Amino acid sequence: MSNTENMGALLERVARLEELVERLQSKPQPTAIADAMTVKECAAFLNRPVPSVYWLARTGKLPHFRIGSAYRFEREKIQRMCRSKGGAR
Repeated sequence: MSNTENMGALLERVARLEELVERLQSKPQPTAIADAMTVKECAAFLNRPVPSVYWLARTGKLPHFRIGSAYRFEREKIQRMCRSKGGAR
């Protein structure tokens, strides 16, 4: 392939990536992400130590999702879980 062909192929890929980025940016963020609690916020909400919240999440006992390596918790799901288990919240 010549340099001109390589450049053309590269420009096509860049254009496709720009389209994808534009589509992703135009999508509204799910409410869960916008209203999610951090580990520290969840620990305060549950009145538990931060390491306990990590352990509960890792063992599947606390509903969560991850953004990269960060744990996030939907307040509504945590409240429902507490009510269903007879928790204080």
